[in-house]
Amino acid sequence: MQTSLMVFVMLAVFYLIVLRPQQKEMQRREQFRDSLKVGDMVVTSGGIYGKIVDFQQERVVLEVAARTNIRVQKAHIESRQSDKEGAPSASTETSSDKKST
Repeated sequence: MQTSLMVFVMLAVFYLIVLRPQQKEMQRREQFRDSLKVGDMVVTSGGIYGKIVDFQQERVVLEVAARTNIRVQKAHIESRQSDKEGAPSASTETSSDKKST
């Protein structure tokens, strides 16, 4: 009796500590990906910044530079960028660019 009770308690603790938080995180990520819309600035799991310009089934088309689009799987979108955190625009000049002109 004690052994089966101990096994049950261990399984319950395992569920509460490991499985339930993992399920909640997966649900949160799915809700985030479902909330994406055209025009959102996002970052992929590979670190690529871009603006969503189209959805194609489970893929997202990102504009990463002027007239440069890439397709990535929706599952690889990691986060949404706010306006002040966004990637530098393609027209931003570096200090070395300014000296050479």
